[in-house]
Amino acid sequence: MRLYLAATHLGNWGKSALRQLAPELANHRIGLLDSFWTLKADALQAALSDHWTDQLDRVMDSGAHTFQQPQKLITRTAIDQMVNAYLEYALQARSRFRWFAELDVEATYGMTWVDGIATRMLESGLPTCRVWHRNRGMEAWKAHCKASEYVGLSLIDKGDNFDHLIALCKYAYQQGCKVHAFAATDFRRLLKLPVYSVDSTSWMLLGRYGIVWNFDPTRALSTIKVKQLEKAITLDTGAAAIALGGRPGTYTQAEIELLPYTMKALSELCDFITEHWRKRGVVYDD
Repeated sequence: MRLYLAATHLGNWGKSALRQLAPELANHRIGLLDSFWTLKADALQAALSDHWTDQLDRVMDSGAHTFQQPQKLITRTAIDQMVNAYLEYALQARSRFRWFAELDVEATYGMTWVDGIATRMLESGLPTCRVWHRNRGMEAWKAHCKASEYVGLSLIDKGDNFDHLIALCKYAYQQGCKVHAFAATDFRRLLKLPVYSVDSTSWMLLGRYGIVWNFDPTRALSTIKVKQLEKAITLDTGAAAIALGGRPGTYTQAEIELLPYTMKALSELCDFITEHWRKRGVVYDD
């Protein structure tokens, strides 16, 4: 299983540590998920010029849900401009990313519009990840699996039948299609869903709340709250504790040095899930 670190644009403190960890992370199937809509123009260019990221597997989300909320709706002209900019950037950066997610905003703009943009992406030769929602139905899932090497599965839809999700993943695997589960690092789900990859913002918990991750195969991922101590200490469990200085959103060098503990836990999760499915005959070519 591959895991993509989402929201990397939110903290330069994290990138400082990730730059140093890149070779090791790549060995454990950990990469980066960038969001086009939330990155500024200069950040997009930096994403192309930061050559250390070439060591990591990378994917790009359109970030379309950022403006799908009613209070953030934008004009049709503006959305068309955003789509054109997204496609232009994707064509320029295609060699740097494994796939580019479609704009799965049919709830706002309709399925015909969404399909039209996805078709443009596929016909442009872009590795496109169709993102399935329950309202699209099983026939759409089958069509996505045939049209793209990658298909996204949104697990945020309320009311999804979990057995049905398992069936979707098994069908995709049989078709040679790789499923990416958005925002899905729940250990119990990963033991049941044979997905190719997931993404998560959980690695940001250190910076937001002073939390580091620890992985225990018997208890899955667990968080350890960083306590107010006079100096950083390393725990036998592989987690760490440190005195947090400043307000939320400010980060000390010591906190940056703690990021490897969270990366270690996520790496162990990836390796464990990969082996779990290998034993059950689910093996991806990369």
